[in-house]
Amino acid sequence: MVFGFRSARKRLTVGHFPVPAVNNKGKEIEQMKVEQIAEVCHEANRAYCATIGGNSLLPWVETSDRQRTSAVNAVRFHLANPDARLSHGHNEWLKKKRAIGWGYGSVKSAEKKEHPCCVPYEELPVEEKAKCELFIAVIRALRHLID
Repeated sequence: MVFGFRSARKRLTVGHFPVPAVNNKGKEIEQMKVEQIAEVCHEANRAYCATIGGNSLLPWVETSDRQRTSAVNAVRFHLANPDARLSHGHNEWLKKKRAIGWGYGSVKSAEKKEHPCCVPYEELPVEEKAKCELFIAVIRALRHLID
């Protein structure tokens, strides 16, 4: 499926069918920015983590610049590589983490630069793989709203 914009009329196209950029109340829909999609991804993962007993993710507005940058980079990666497998996105994250000195630790610690997800995708627990799937699903659902 192809997503794009007709520049002259600012109309969204899905495949070959134009879709008006208005909501069901007739109001024009604002286009999203990569950072906004990253925020939605983050908040979806935060909600998911809360349901499985995790509380390590702060709300987007309270999270560190480092974590926000990581989420934005992940969104950019998946927008640029829409056919990338789930493992590719995680392995890109892992490569960046290792490049700045992070490694495996059973408990996440920014001070020690340790993270329990600093392992290849195949070794992640099923709950962590679900976070990757959720993150990418949000990107795929919103990518046609990118301005």
